[in-house]
Amino acid sequence: MTLCNYITVRLYHLYLQSLDLKAAVAQFRVHTKTLRRNAPKSPAQAYLQYEWLQIHHKVFAGLLDTASAQGGSASNLINRFDMVQCVGFQFFWAAQWTQMLKRWVSVALPKLPLPTMMGGEAVPAQYIGQSEGLTQPREVTGVEGEISLRKAHGLAQSGARKAAPLLGQAIAQFKDRGYERGQQTATLMTAEEYFEEADTPSTFKLYENVRQRMEGEAGPALSAVS
Repeated sequence: MTLCNYITVRLYHLYLQSLDLKAAVAQFRVHTKTLRRNAPKSPAQAYLQYEWLQIHHKVFAGLLDTASAQGGSASNLINRFDMVQCVGFQFFWAAQWTQMLKRWVSVALPKLPLPTMMGGEAVPAQYIGQSEGLTQPREVTGVEGEISLRKAHGLAQSGARKAAPLLGQAIAQFKDRGYERGQQTATLMTAEEYFEEADTPSTFKLYENVRQRMEGEAGPALSAVS
């Protein structure tokens, strides 16, 4: 699947460079659908599904944003009514998969055994899609399993990726398009991110921001009823 991911990202670039947005969108739909339906079988590699989907949404959002900013033919091809072609939604979905990755790290990862750390250092694969190796593979019973556990537990040590920056980009895009509900939803999700980091002031500030917006929307309707 790693090789498929690399090829697909390359296809996104090629299609958009040739202004074939329809082909790029079709490729995106097919590949992300495949990723959602085919999770890695190894428990130690389950996180890869969330990581891959996060990457694809983020990359596609960036490519769409670049095409839109260039103007001209590339910008005119974008269908503003298609959610897949909306940069804000792409960043929003990338943030959601990032949060799924964070949940996996906090819930599923602790249930996995620790790597033995035997077998020496990891050896990068010679080609994309091939399995990595170890300098002393005879020291372990399963090289692939050992490497998978090392990578999985490495997520906890390095910290799972944060969703707040992606949500910030989604909010900016929603604001530009006047999509108020999208702004509110992404803002609430950002508040949850800050809450998990024990950043109480930022959490309450965002909740208050959403509350004021909702009151502003309800005000005219309530006045009309009264």
